[in-house]
Amino acid sequence: MPDLQLLSDRLDQNRYAVIGVSVDDDINLVREFLLQHQIRFPIFQDDNFRLASELLGIETYPDTFIVSPQGTITKRINGIIRWDQHDIENAFESSGNLNDAVTPNYPLNG
Repeated sequence: MPDLQLLSDRLDQNRYAVIGVSVDDDINLVREFLLQHQIRFPIFQDDNFRLASELLGIETYPDTFIVSPQGTITKRINGIIRWDQHDIENAFESSGNLNDAVTPNYPLNG
């Protein structure tokens, strides 16, 4: 998540938003983590897993979705990604081709 905060800070806030979903059942631990790591982007609490499992079909974590301004999921990335790579920001700003920009620690989906 700290990498996502760095990405959020670098992206054009008028065009992009980073939004997190927490499935942890202890909101106090979530708040403590967010404060400790200075996470400022919005985090939604999904402690009953409804959004994660039923609506998004998430089975493993982390799972990342790139959503268009129209609300369509355009890319799904399963696994740990180094969001602080400089090529990530360029991919968002140019063609949006994240396949060439990310260096996953796990396979990409989508």
